[in-house]
Parts: sequence; C-alpha cells; structure tokens
Amino acid sequence: MGSGARSRAILLVGLLATVLWSVAAASFAPVAHAQGNPLAFATDGRERPILRGGWTLYEPYQFVEGEGTLTGIDTLVSQNLAERLGYVADFQYVDWADHVVGIRDGSIDFASGATENPERAAFAYFSVPYRYEDVVLIMRAEQAGDLAGLSTADILERFRTRKLRLGAVDGSVYGSDELNAYVAENRGTELVILSESGVLNLRRLLADEIDGFLEDRLSAINITWRSGAFDQVAEIPLESHSDISMMFSKANFTPAIMDAVDSSLAEMKERGVIEHITTRFLFPLVFSQTIGSEWYWAVDLVGTVAFALSGTILGWRLGANLAGFLILSALPAVGGGMMRDVLLDRPVASLHSLQNITIIGVIAVTGYIASRIYRSGRHPPSIGKGFGLLFNFFDAAGLGSFTVTGIAVMIADPNQYSIAWAPFIGVLTAAGGGIIRDTLVQRRVRVLFDDLYIQISMFWGILLTAYVSFTPVRIEPYQYGTPMWATVAAIILTRMVWLERRGELYAI
Repeated sequence: MGSGARSRAILLVGLLATVLWSVAAASFAPVAHAQGNPLAFATDGRERPILRGGWTLYEPYQFVEGEGTLTGIDTLVSQNLAERLGYVADFQYVDWADHVVGIRDGSIDFASGATENPERAAFAYFSVPYRYEDVVLIMRAEQAGDLAGLSTADILERFRTRKLRLGAVDGSVYGSDELNAYVAENRGTELVILSESGVLNLRRLLADEIDGFLEDRLSAINITWRSGAFDQVAEIPLESHSDISMMFSKANFTPAIMDAVDSSLAEMKERGVIEHITTRFLFPLVFSQTIGSEWYWAVDLVGTVAFALSGTILGWRLGANLAGFLILSALPAVGGGMMRDVLLDRPVASLHSLQNITIIGVIAVTGYIASRIYRSGRHPPSIGKGFGLLFNFFDAAGLGSFTVTGIAVMIADPNQYSIAWAPFIGVLTAAGGGIIRDTLVQRRVRVLFDDLYIQISMFWGILLTAYVSFTPVRIEPYQYGTPMWATVAAIILTRMVWLERRGELYAI
C-alpha cells in the first residue's frame, strides 16, 4: 500500500472513531428532564436527571444545620422520594411566594410542604398527602388572654375591629377558608403584614411591629423555643387543619409521573420511612422544650439539692473543713453533668448556672457551720443513724433526678446521637460525680462492686428510654413530664427498698 493510500486509510479510521465516540458520548450525556419521560433515564446507567426544588427557612421542615447542610423533615422526604424515582434533588434558596411562581412557569420542578387549592391546581399536580399541618396564632402572652377559646372567625373579627396587625408568610395557603379570605382581603393594608418566614414574623412580634402571626404549630414551637421567647408568647389554637403534599409543575410533568410519585410516597409511608424521618426531628425538639420547662427545672433542682446535701452529710461524717464541704457537695451535684456535657461536646451547663453554685455554696457553708456547732456540744448518739437515713434518701433522690435529666439532655442533643446510649448518659450524669467524690476521700466505691446503684439507674433509664422510643411523639412540649417524674420516684423507691433489705438504710 502506497503512502497516499495509507494516509487515506488512517484518515478514514480516525473519522470513523470520531463518529463512534460522538455517538457514545451523546448516548451517555445528561439529558434535560423536560425531554421525554424523566423516569426513563433512571436505570440505563446514565447520570440521573435533576429534580429542581427550592427551600426556605421553615424549621424543622427545611433549614440549614451544622456546616451548611440542608436538612429537615420536608427536605429528607423529598430527597428520599427523588432517589426512589431516579432523580437527584437539587435545592436552591427561594422565598415561598417566588417558589410558587417558579412552579407555575416551570423554572422549578417541585415544592414540598404544599397545601392544595383550586388556584394552584390550575398549574400544578399534587401528590397524596404525606403529613398534615395545624396552624396556630402566636401572640405576646400579655395580649392573648381574651382570645383563648374563641373561634377562628371571632378571633379575626377581634383583629379587624381592634386594628390589630396580623403577620403571615407571603404565598402561604392555610387550612381555613376564613384565614385565607382575611389575608387576601387585607393584603397590602396595615391589617396584614406579609413576610418571608415565621422567624421574621416572630422578630416583628417581639419588636411590637405586629400583634400576632399565623404559623404551623410545630414550626411555631420550634422558633419560639430557639429564640428564647417561649415564655413571652402564647399559642392560640385555630380551626385550620390541612393535608400537606408535594407540588409538581404541570409544565414539566405528566399524570403518569404523578402516579409513580404517589406509589413511592405510599411505599415510604408503609415502610415507616416518613415516620422515622419525622421522629428524628421531633425528638430533639420536644425534649429541648422539656429541658426548658418548669417541671424539668424542678427535677434538676431536686437532684442538685439532694446530691449537695448528701455530700455535705458526708463532709460532716468525715469532719471535713470548709473547702472539703464545698468539694464534697459540688462533686455529686455537678460532676456527673460536667462529664456528660464534655462527652457530648456541648457547653458545660453548670458553669453557666448561678443557681447551682449558689445552692452548693449555701448548703456546704451551712453544713460546715452546723457541724462546728454540733461538735462543740452534747447531742444524742442517735443523731448518727438519722444522718445515715438522710444521706441515703438524698443520694437516692439525686440518683433518680439526674438519671432522668441525663437522658433528656442526650435525646435533646442536636447532634442526634443514637437514643440507645441515653440510659448510659443518664447513669453517667447520676453516678459520675459520686464516684469521683468517693474516690477522692478514699471511700470504697460500692456502686462499682457490691451495691445496686448504677444497676437501678440503668434499669429504670432503659425503661424510660424504651417508653420514649415506642410512644408516638406528639407536638406537646410537656408530654414526657409524667413518665419522667414516675421514673424519679421509681428509682428512689427501688434504692431505699434495696438498702432496707440489705440492712444498710441508716449507714453512710
């Protein structure tokens, strides 16, 4: 073959290879999902199409945590659904009103957390509901008293006649015809102030720029708790209940695709996927409110006082000096909590509490002065037996209280540690400081050897954790009050009965 023929052959082979490469590259290139059926691209090995969505600040449904990670109930449900359909969900921040506009013109594919109404149904498909929403009215506590118990219509009439300013999220649809009509009629007036989020509405309420605002109940509880305004505002129930669905643009999707969406959501419900996602966010929220409640403060106070008293009684028994009284009182009262906070990588709560150091100081100093006076006079010998009973009772009370508070702090932690570790954290909170105290005074640490102490805490802690795990979470900040107080009482009773049977009820 001549050089010319060889060159032509090489050129022909190169041209053929280029054509084949172009065809192969085109077949594997990403295809915009507006072309044909997007679901067809899910299983042929090519890159999955993007499902374009948006998000706005709507915790715990859509929000950013940690180092910029988008998460939330709606976000995770959407991501799970997209994966089942063969998509990759992509979220861009957008105000809710603009989000709805994007669905209408097709620039955005879908929205989660949507309520169906005739206007939206003209340009969007709606999936089967995957959760529900109850809307409440949030007002400053001092202004809400005379509205409690009124119907939605009566409340709105009070707002109208008194010229009260109502905050609402722009573009929102509520599960009440009265609310929707009132917002629509007064939009752009001084009676209805629109904003982009409930967080902004709360800020305006606290700044006296509005007199109340409408918000999903779970979101309202969340934003008021996180802002530290839980005690400054009041929640007024409204007759507003709506089913929440996924909303898809009719410009980009077909009824056939919506059938696949509904089937996937039904499967996610049946397998408990949606419930698991929801519970993941409700546990920290409800328990975080629990930690901020008055009854939790009472439980924590009981534990701090009880352990401080037990340490003071031990200091009396050992004849400690003032520094000894302070140390022996502080270690069981705050030592376990400090160890817990360090382990969970959270701020050490005791170092921020004036209450704890005040309790410890007053009890320790009072105990020290009383011990000096006691040792200078004559007293019945039976006083030692009484001290033993008091020591063991206070020690049992501290054990019960701090077991419960340790479990509550663990479950409420935003890092979402496994709930299976909650009983261990309860034991550490309750017994950690006492173990250090006993080691410090070279006292046999019976709780690690021949005494039912940690075991009692662990047993009742496991039962409480199991109860929490298998009881449906309600959107109630105080739903765990009764079981937690019952756990405290059960630990105290079990401990005292054990000591009585061992003949050690009066021993220190």
